[in-house]
Amino acid sequence: FEGNRFFYYIYSMKFLLIILSLLSFSFSQLLPSDEDLMKMSYSDKLMVYNSEKKSPMWAMVWQVVPTASYAYINNWKRGVKFLGLETSMVILGKYIRDETRFSNESKGKSMATVCYSIAGLLKLYEYVDLYKQTNKYNERLHNKIFQKDNNLSFLILPTSNGAYLNLSYNF
Repeated sequence: FEGNRFFYYIYSMKFLLIILSLLSFSFSQLLPSDEDLMKMSYSDKLMVYNSEKKSPMWAMVWQVVPTASYAYINNWKRGVKFLGLETSMVILGKYIRDETRFSNESKGKSMATVCYSIAGLLKLYEYVDLYKQTNKYNERLHNKIFQKDNNLSFLILPTSNGAYLNLSYNF
């Protein structure tokens, strides 16, 4: 019976990887070349931006499928890292609970609960991170389409005689 469960698990993981691969192709970004972008009018660029920008709420919805939301914003490696951390904490909690079942049950349960809690907190943080990463994705997309670079920078430092202002522009 144990062997059948193992093969079922392997089959399920292969199926999940195939589905995730197909989903990642549907999230790809098709932008015009830089040369074509320079020739476009502002309204054309705005249409391209609006068609390619990603919604943070849709990213949250895609989070139902592990790492699909990060694939949605072209950052699937980050999603795999979160998934690995969360999975390892759950497996560690289960291992601790199973190993201490007969020796010191209360201590094992509390350590397992800590591992499960960390996995839950990581999942909550993943939603916050996903929202921030989606906004960063949209900002990078906007800068690419509208050819904006951060050429102007300023620095304000308080001193005893007032404020020190430093402005710089990169050509």
